[in-house]
Amino acid sequence: MGLKLQDVPASQGGRWVQQGLREAWRHPMGYASLFVIFLPLAELLSLLPVVGAPLWMMGVPLISLAYMMATLGSLREHPPRLGVYLVPWRLPLARRRALLALCASYALCCSLGLLLCDLIDDGRFAELVIKLQTAQTQGDSATVAQLAAGSGLMMGSLTRMAVFALLSMPFWHAPALVVWGQQGVAQALFSSTLAVWRARGAFLVYSLAWMGVSFACAVLISLVMLLAGGGAMVVMVLIPISLLLTCGFYVSLFFTFKDSFGLPETTATAAATETTPPPEA
Repeated sequence: MGLKLQDVPASQGGRWVQQGLREAWRHPMGYASLFVIFLPLAELLSLLPVVGAPLWMMGVPLISLAYMMATLGSLREHPPRLGVYLVPWRLPLARRRALLALCASYALCCSLGLLLCDLIDDGRFAELVIKLQTAQTQGDSATVAQLAAGSGLMMGSLTRMAVFALLSMPFWHAPALVVWGQQGVAQALFSSTLAVWRARGAFLVYSLAWMGVSFACAVLISLVMLLAGGGAMVVMVLIPISLLLTCGFYVSLFFTFKDSFGLPETTATAAATETTPPPEA
């Protein structure tokens, strides 16, 4: 498919954030619809007994792939559409099987990682998350404070950060490498890990830039709360900013791929596979 691993300067990490937010701003409704349709479906799947959580986790690589395809389509003047979710399943059987295997591998790795973390903190982190969700309605702040101060929670939190940081390396580019690069699961995981490691400086800047953007938005929302005193005004500011940041992050995944491997020769759109060379991003 013409994909070739490229060197990425550290300064490119900040540009990925800019490109993601700028492109998300070009089609805010289109990109937001990709996330808005995925979230309730994923939540419904998570309610299924036994298989719910693995199915939810299998969807994570798919939403990343959908945003990457939608972004490449947008650069070719095809606005983002929900049909990008269907396109991978119209590909040849070998690639569909590889994509399913990749999603299953991600769910398995996440499950094992969470199991390891629960063993380290004895399940206190998961219990704390549940208590935080019910504290406001049930007034159980004392229990939340007790769990937060419990032994092993800090180590469990740090372990979770480490586990998912390590998991992100092999799976970061892997869905696109399966679909666009026609790679098998093992090769895609290896290629993704190698690309992220070689561009580690750029990804460090990328992570710090997103932290800075998130902090700035948190300050903005706090100012709105202070001036407006809460209520509907806060919701009117919080929801669009949160959606823009989320969509900007997922859109930026394409630019990390483009600079690491080059532009794919083809892109899947809602209707078919486009083969016309895209304009420069």
